[in-house]
Amino acid sequence: MSADTPLETELIFMPSGRLLALVRMDGNDVDLFGFQGRLRTKICWASPPYAAFQCPAEFDGVRLDGPVAFFWRDRLFVIARKHLRGPEVRKRTAVYEITGQLDGGPLAIAEWGELPSAGDTSYAGVAPLGRRKILTTWYSSPLEGDPSWFVGFLGQTDIWQATISLARLRVERRPPSVRQVDTP
Repeated sequence: MSADTPLETELIFMPSGRLLALVRMDGNDVDLFGFQGRLRTKICWASPPYAAFQCPAEFDGVRLDGPVAFFWRDRLFVIARKHLRGPEVRKRTAVYEITGQLDGGPLAIAEWGELPSAGDTSYAGVAPLGRRKILTTWYSSPLEGDPSWFVGFLGQTDIWQATISLARLRVERRPPSVRQVDTP
């Protein structure tokens, strides 16, 4: 049984030149499935020439599976698989925003909402559509019956797409699920 397992990593070059790594932490075998144990994403930073990362903080309660991160204006968004707590091991594809000091300081994460998804889902792609919208794609098991991840993992999936107007996600309407983390 592993003690802690870093798995998938999304790398984002920040405007300051620093590199942000969002590292999915699968913890031990119990944590892996997401229905009990810890849900975490390590926050790691590297400066040029990017020879080493420092990982001073983490998002607690959020494990970003298969994330895709992108900037829109001066805001940083992530689309990733979200874990719903409970014995059924249910997952969704969700839109998050990372806020805080994007140059290497304390960060917070807020969930803006879920995209239609169930069972085995996520691993999104993103393409800008002009200055106000993005086109995103993700895969999902059929929504009917809200299958668990285990059932979805063994079945068929479809590719979904949506156009999202990011201009409608106003900072003053930030969702209440903000999780602040501080660097030591």
